[in-house]
Amino acid sequence: MKFFHSLFLFMTEVICIFANKFEMEKVRLIWDFRGPAGKRTAEHHCIHLHDFIRMERLHGEAIEVIEFSEMHAAATMIINAEDVALMREKLKPNRGQRVEV
Repeated sequence: MKFFHSLFLFMTEVICIFANKFEMEKVRLIWDFRGPAGKRTAEHHCIHLHDFIRMERLHGEAIEVIEFSEMHAAATMIINAEDVALMREKLKPNRGQRVEV
């Protein structure tokens, strides 16, 4: 019985290691908006990002607006790294960042 318990613990640890190793890499896409209406424009852009991922049946996480100053805001969306090529082609973000999971 003790052998099976040890084997179970070992297998659980191996599964956790592989799950972390093959965890999907995430990327934050960023669209910058500048000027006095930058924040409102970024908020409006987020609406279109929600619509796009619904239409394309993609998994988008954490669609949000980041305000850097009164004159600079950004719409951001975190996606799986495998979807970056599609998003770059269709939505043309200004920049991207890898996200630590």
